[in-house]
Amino acid sequence: MDRRRENGYLWGEENMNRLKRVADFLEKLAVTGIALAVFQNNFSGMGWAVVFFIVSLVLTKEAK
Repeated sequence: MDRRRENGYLWGEENMNRLKRVADFLEKLAVTGIALAVFQNNFSGMGWAVVFFIVSLVLTKEAK
């Protein structure tokens, strides 16, 4: 049996760890963007923050 399928990861464990780190980074960007938009009353970055958060959720779900 293929080793990648034994541990449950289709792309390999190393790539899943990298994917989780990217998802965490995007989540931090989203939270920072929302905080800046709220506290500085400049909502131009809110759209990007929402996009980063949605991509982070998709990547997190894929990594599980």
